[in-house]
Amino acid sequence: MTRVHIGLRSRVGDAPGNLREVMVRLPAIGTLCALSDIHYGKLTSGTDANEYGVAATLKTERSAPDVRSDLLAIVEAIASRVAPSAKFGVQVDVVDAGESGSTRHESATSLSPLVLAALRSVLAQPSDIRQTIVRVAGTAELAPVQALDYDTIGDARMQYHDVRPLSRFDRELFSRVRTAIGLRKDLRVLDVGCGTGRFSALLAEAHAAVTGVDKSANMLTVARDDPRAAQTPIDYQRMDANVELPPGPFDAITLFFSVQYMNLRPEFWSRVRARLAQGGVVAFATFPHAHFVQTEHARFFPSISAIDMARFPSVPRLCTSLHENGLSHVTVDDVVWQEETPAATLIARTAARYLSTFYLLPAAEFEHGLAAMRAAYTGAGTVARTIRAVVISARTPAGAER
Repeated sequence: MTRVHIGLRSRVGDAPGNLREVMVRLPAIGTLCALSDIHYGKLTSGTDANEYGVAATLKTERSAPDVRSDLLAIVEAIASRVAPSAKFGVQVDVVDAGESGSTRHESATSLSPLVLAALRSVLAQPSDIRQTIVRVAGTAELAPVQALDYDTIGDARMQYHDVRPLSRFDRELFSRVRTAIGLRKDLRVLDVGCGTGRFSALLAEAHAAVTGVDKSANMLTVARDDPRAAQTPIDYQRMDANVELPPGPFDAITLFFSVQYMNLRPEFWSRVRARLAQGGVVAFATFPHAHFVQTEHARFFPSISAIDMARFPSVPRLCTSLHENGLSHVTVDDVVWQEETPAATLIARTAARYLSTFYLLPAAEFEHGLAAMRAAYTGAGTVARTIRAVVISARTPAGAER
């Protein structure tokens, strides 16, 4: 029995999500002795591109070359289930650590600086890495997160429309979903987790026949009171999509930023397939894990990245789930949006908890982070922001039994 150091790196697609998909499979090839948080650093100076890395130590009876082969087989198996457009890729490094597992073993120098910094952090050894490397706290093992209930938290019903107005980013995202589902007049669309109906109304304005479902009575009250609902009739129904869905059939099912509330168990997918017409499409508008790491909020709220990575499935996880549950033609469309947001607006929206994750932060962390944001942006006219989203879609095979 010996120990090996493992380094995993990714720089393409949803890179942090790519790493997580491999990380959760490490116990299948050995006894996990140590696992680092995800780290990231710039590929080269003067560029916005990042490389992400994680390190682990395994106790195993297999040699380092054999462990590397096992890991490459895992990477290949995941890649076969991920849409080519998702750009899945993970580089694997394995070195023999000897009986002690010390990083002073000369072969450890073959690890990249990023992975070596991650390894030294988890083994509590001093790091002499001069390159700027950031540790994303809490990402080694994501803690379960409770689901939010919009009928009980704060005054979400009254504020949701005000703090989350339909933006140009939202309209760009909608245009990508529109393309994915082939939106046209009389298309039968089920909007799951419709909330206050922001996107349901856009679907109806395109003359689709829209049914919106949500389990929050408060959210549906806002949706039904929206003047657009009277102009473009929408059938709003209160139900929990993890338990039931309207009978259908529907030509398309959309989930705009609601996948984090779905359990994605086989029973859920069975309901989705059963409600879709032959050749029907399901489309998810969501965030990749890379967004949660690089969002400006991560600078002020240390826990937010890990919480959101636990809430939202990564791009490879959602692709794999679609593939394994009888849906085909999986496609991934990255949406990268850059904007200048007035600093005062961003602070005010954060104070009003315009992101649902703010309700999951410890109260002290939220107040401290909000104060730090105010101090950092005082006097600033605007804040440069990059929003990373993704539209993932798949179809039921035409003629397939459901």
